[in-house]
This record gives sequence, structure tokens and C-alpha cells, in this order.
Amino acid sequence: MATKKIVFHKNFTRDTTLLLQQLWPICMEDGLMEIVPRNPYRPSVVDHMHNGTIEIWENDRAVDYIKKQFIKFSRKNPREALRFLERFKAKNKPLADIWRRGVLGSLKELKDFVALVLSNMVGDLFVLYMAEEKSIPPAVRRRAYSLRDGDHYFSSSNKVLVSTIKKLFPEIKDYANAVRFEDLDNIPSRAELKRRYKNYICVANKYAKVETLTAYARKTGYQFIEEKATAISRGLKGQAANPGQVRGRVKLVFTTRDLDKVKKGDILVSPMTTANFMPALKKAAAIITDEGGLLCHAAIVSRELKKPCLIATKAATKFFKDNDLVEVDVEAGWVRKIK
Repeated sequence: MATKKIVFHKNFTRDTTLLLQQLWPICMEDGLMEIVPRNPYRPSVVDHMHNGTIEIWENDRAVDYIKKQFIKFSRKNPREALRFLERFKAKNKPLADIWRRGVLGSLKELKDFVALVLSNMVGDLFVLYMAEEKSIPPAVRRRAYSLRDGDHYFSSSNKVLVSTIKKLFPEIKDYANAVRFEDLDNIPSRAELKRRYKNYICVANKYAKVETLTAYARKTGYQFIEEKATAISRGLKGQAANPGQVRGRVKLVFTTRDLDKVKKGDILVSPMTTANFMPALKKAAAIITDEGGLLCHAAIVSRELKKPCLIATKAATKFFKDNDLVEVDVEAGWVRKIK
């Protein structure tokens, strides 16, 4: 019998550290025992660092398995599901103290922090997947939704990791994102981290190589499928996150290095925003993203800032270039170049 091909879809693109992203598949594969059986589908996640950002490609069968187990758990014992969510909130308190500090002072503190983040990641995973799941008991969904609405588990943890790595290892400068957990006792050269920054494949703690996603797919036989954009004349369709109409110049933002490009009145175009992008988001006239849903960071922040926001365009960062003059009509669901 032929082996079923392992298919991955890109779930996120983040300006985040390899170190933090390594924890995600560890949790998906072995960290769910608190509420669901061991995930048999592996690898659950392939991380591809490309020009400084990390594309998170998730195994469809692994994600489907986790969601089904979470749904089963919530339906079977909704009270226990609610208690689980309250424990997740309570366990975040020591993390919140560290998030407020913003930086750690030693390698031991950094490793302890990573262990703490991993220990509570199953709760963050539950909140992510169940906040909009209509088939679970309403009380559980509402609680997951409320926790997701204010969630900054990844962005705050990542900020601590980046600040601490730069403090402990100042010689690597702007390549903190390319550091893996296994590197902490023997930091790679800046030249090696620079190579990773361009193209690097990381599969939890099992595989890591300077390599393109195309080469990795050819080697493994895995299939990586990217959703196609819906094109219109001179532009793209997307999903409305916050209404409004505006014109402005495009500024592409992939990492925090790009934030200074954004001036007041510009249209910020990014794969997906994070809390680290706030200085630029406050100046932008509108926000456009490749990815996301109604509870993604860009959607939530746009509503807080009362700025037009179009999400899930699939390809805005590829279609538009810096300084393109564009018009955005969120109600109509599109962004397009002005001739």
C-alpha cells in the first residue's frame, strides 16, 4: 500500500525566533498529554526561515487530529475544559512578570524561561484552535475567545527571547532570530547565522539545515501548498477586519528592521503583524496582511486603533512594492494600485 503523502499548509509567517518556534511542534507532538493522546502524525510542523521571518508550515493531519481531540475533550467534560482554561490563565502569571521585565540576566534564566513557556503552550494551542470552534459548548468557546482576544503569549515571549539573546551574545547583533535552543551553549558564528537568516529549515530538534523549502520538499517528498490569492484588476481581494477607505503609499514590513520605513499616512503591508510592530501600526493609515483571521493581531489592533484593515489577501507582500500608490476599500474587500 502506498504511503499517504504528508501535506503542509502555511499557517503563519512571523518575525520570531527559531528558538520559540521550535517549541510549537514539541508541544503539538508530545506536549498534549494533559488532555489528549499522543499525536501520531509527524512531523507536525516545518519551520522555514526566509529573509529573517519564519514561515510556519503545519501538517494538515496533525492539526486535524489535535482539533478533533480538543473538541472531544470540550464536549465530553465542558467543566473540566473551563478549569483547564483557568489553569492556563493562572500559569501565565509568572510568565507575565517576566514579560514586564522584558529581558533576563543569565543563560540559566533564559533556559528556565524557555521551559516555562513550553510547559503552558498547550493552553495557548487550545485557545488558538478553539476560540472560533462552533461545535464545542458555548461557554468553553466564549472563554477561549476571551483569552485569545487578549493573547500575546508568543509575541511577549519572543520579545524577551530576542532582548535576552542580544544582551547575552552581543556579537551576533541582528541575527537573534536565527538562534536555536541547541545553540545556547555554543553560539554559531555571525556568518553562519547570516546564512540561516536567508534560507533555513528547522523541524523541532530533529532536523536543521541551511536549505530552501523547495530543496527540502524535493528531498523528503513532502507537499507544501500555499493558498492562492484572489486577484482583481491591479489588486487583490481580502477579508475585512476593520472598515474604512483610504489611499496611501505601500511600505512592506517583514521584520522590526523595516519599521522605520513607515511614515504617517503610509499603508503597512505585512505577512502578519505582531506586538513589536506597534510603532509603525500607529503611524500607518491602513493595515494589509497576507494572513490571519478575525482574531489575529492585525485585526484586533486595527479595531483598537480604528484603522482600516484588510487581512488574508494571501499575497499582498508579493503583489505590491514599496511606495506603490494604492487605495484600500475594506467594505468592498480589496486593495489595488492607483494608475
